[in-house]
Amino acid sequence: MSMKIFITAGEDSGDLHASLLVREIKKILPEAEFEGMGGKRMEKEGVKLVENIKGLSVVGFQEVLSKWRKLLQVYNKLAEKLRKGNYSLFIPVDYPGMNLRLCKVAKEKGIKVIYYISPQLWAWGERRVEWIRKFVDKMIVILPFEEDFYRKRGIEAIFVGHPLVERVVPEISEEEFRKKYLKTSLPLIGLLPGSREEEVKRHLPLFKKLITHFQGKFEFLVLRARNVEEDIYHGFRTVFEEPYSLMKYSYLLVVASGTATLEAGLLCTPMVIIYRSPLITYLVGRSLLKIPHVGLVNIVMGKRIVPELVGCRIKLEDLAREIQKIAKEEENKRIRRELSNLKRILGESGAVKRAAKVICENL
Repeated sequence: MSMKIFITAGEDSGDLHASLLVREIKKILPEAEFEGMGGKRMEKEGVKLVENIKGLSVVGFQEVLSKWRKLLQVYNKLAEKLRKGNYSLFIPVDYPGMNLRLCKVAKEKGIKVIYYISPQLWAWGERRVEWIRKFVDKMIVILPFEEDFYRKRGIEAIFVGHPLVERVVPEISEEEFRKKYLKTSLPLIGLLPGSREEEVKRHLPLFKKLITHFQGKFEFLVLRARNVEEDIYHGFRTVFEEPYSLMKYSYLLVVASGTATLEAGLLCTPMVIIYRSPLITYLVGRSLLKIPHVGLVNIVMGKRIVPELVGCRIKLEDLAREIQKIAKEEENKRIRRELSNLKRILGESGAVKRAAKVICENL
């Protein structure tokens, strides 16, 4: 009899991580069947999608409120599937707003729950630790300090390393990249406005001003996200198929806070981390935040390696000033040296294989 596994991811990065995990589990348990929520990558790996993640990714309280009706409909659909399906295991992947509630549904049904990629409770949501203690059997974490965080709170957790360590490699050579994209010999600044439509729309107006401000001093390219319509980037020169090449071959980057800061850090490229958010999101987030840094690369390194500009209003002059600082050769080299330690901290290659092994051993 085949084993049925329910797996849910709620955004593009989760879809990637979940798809890689499914691939590795199938190598150990080729008879396993997967159903759940995800995107194109998970579907390609054979996951039967109960719900597609397109349009579900949200950041901040204001965005959640604006989509609450749709999110509630999706939650009810997934919860009903968990209750009626004959599943041996539930694997939630990050996306805490919905996944933590689904953990409760699964446990009440008697389904084992192994959470892959921890919500950032250590930053803002420690009140949810009790929820995990009640409804999650094991946490598989990808940041080194998370294992200790959970174990100190009586929750079984294991650090497997970060899945990005082996994946963050330039897709083409620097010569090919420059020939394909660059028009001048000016230093390149890569602009990464985020992976969600709402955050891209918030950051692009600032980037437009930045390009005008530094015209003739730098060349600029914008990274286009997989799940964001191309028309939104109208008027910008974009890169789509070679994101890691853009990160690697840029002299410096301006990066929306998120996983991309770790990707850029693994490539040792200096960056300014930014995040513009609606006022209510900023005020509530600031009141909940329990750590001194916002950017993942600074959090993992345990100190501020690269500058951060976060708020409901980020001034062009403040961003320009930080860019000028890290554009100086000595400072640029210093940041690159510091970031060279990140790969060691995030663990050895093979994180997804280790995660799959842990899951299969705990069935």
